[in-house]
Amino acid sequence: MVVGAGGLLSVIQSDRDRGAVPDSCKELRPVVVVTEQPMAEILRNKPVDGQSCIQLEIVAESSSQTAARAEAGELGEQLWIPDSTARLSESSIGSEVLIHTPSLASSPAVVVGRDQVEVPETWSEVLADESLLMSDPAVDAGAFAALQGVAHDVDTGAVSEESAVRALTPRATTQGVDSPVLLAPELLADVRDNGTRAVVSERAFLTGRAKAGGDQLTAVTPASGTAFLDFPLVIPWESGDSTALLPDAADEVQGWLRSDDGQRVLAAAHYRTPQGETPDPDAVTVPARFQKPATEIWETVDGKTQRATLRDNLSTRSPRSGGHTELHQSTLAAFRYQQENFKTGQLNAVVLISDGERGSSPNAAGPHEDDVDESVPLDRLLKHLGSEQDPARPVVIITVETSGETGAGPGDDSLSRISEATGGSHLTDSSPADLRAALRDAVVAEADVG
Repeated sequence: MVVGAGGLLSVIQSDRDRGAVPDSCKELRPVVVVTEQPMAEILRNKPVDGQSCIQLEIVAESSSQTAARAEAGELGEQLWIPDSTARLSESSIGSEVLIHTPSLASSPAVVVGRDQVEVPETWSEVLADESLLMSDPAVDAGAFAALQGVAHDVDTGAVSEESAVRALTPRATTQGVDSPVLLAPELLADVRDNGTRAVVSERAFLTGRAKAGGDQLTAVTPASGTAFLDFPLVIPWESGDSTALLPDAADEVQGWLRSDDGQRVLAAAHYRTPQGETPDPDAVTVPARFQKPATEIWETVDGKTQRATLRDNLSTRSPRSGGHTELHQSTLAAFRYQQENFKTGQLNAVVLISDGERGSSPNAAGPHEDDVDESVPLDRLLKHLGSEQDPARPVVIITVETSGETGAGPGDDSLSRISEATGGSHLTDSSPADLRAALRDAVVAEADVG
């Protein structure tokens, strides 16, 4: 059944739509997921698991609409798959969601033309061409990614901020005024009929090319590279009342999309893998994938190194008693980040330095009482590390256990279990000199193995 209202398309599937419910499921456990229409179509193929009996109820909506509702505190869905992680930061809701999976799939922004298309140098050059067609970034993922490309141009110094503003201002003031806002299928049809150029996502290009002119249409990216949509899986904090159900549901979504069946469905819908790989022979050649630039610790900004800035900021902080440390969530995020940025021939490792504390009860006997309340409990973290490890692209975690008055104490082996789950080393030396030597030896050993 399909229900539409106020720009929101809700797709509620019956058991018949999904296929037979396993006999072992006497009672289904519904979880509502909101995502863009193409991804919603894919998730409809996910079968109900006979053990968890979790049934996905899919709401299809543009990511900008969902972000607006989330910022207004009106996001009632339990899981969200936006088209880009940038939606979270740009709508100021990044701190209000838990990123379960940084990327489920990907798709680059491309420039489409008829027959031969001249390769532009940068995205700023692309959008400065007022004859270029582009949809509203608020409703179209490809247009949104193109703007991320312009932001990257500015961040890397490829163009000045003033040049970028000059390129975008005419488009911003005429979008939807001089002409109606067109969606990807309409943009591709215009390219076919009038020989114009348009910006869309690669997924939209490959999906609509057959209907809009087949081999007549060609897509390229700027020579400097392009931004990618990354489709993260997030859990809104407001949904945290069901601590076991939602992580289980998110695990199932991630696991199914990474399975052979899920990969086939994603590829058939012209999505790339999270790493940007694709078996599609018609896919666009991407010279470089834009990454958010990071300031190195030794770089100087406003006359001061980032190391000095960090040290000064830390010196003004006072310890807060009764706080909470998301140790396992941070570890999983770092592991996944290193996987996403794996580099062959280099050491791909995470160094985790911690006293092992996960919360505010360091003196409790046995396991910390708040461990069960952590968003990613230890057993779930170990499960993720084991199932997500790729033997062809291994990432190890080296854990360094510090000691002190608030140390984890004997009997708490969580850090060693984390490192063992990935084949990494666990260090416990408390002397700074010994710790430096042990860490150096561990890194060298891991590099030799890699």
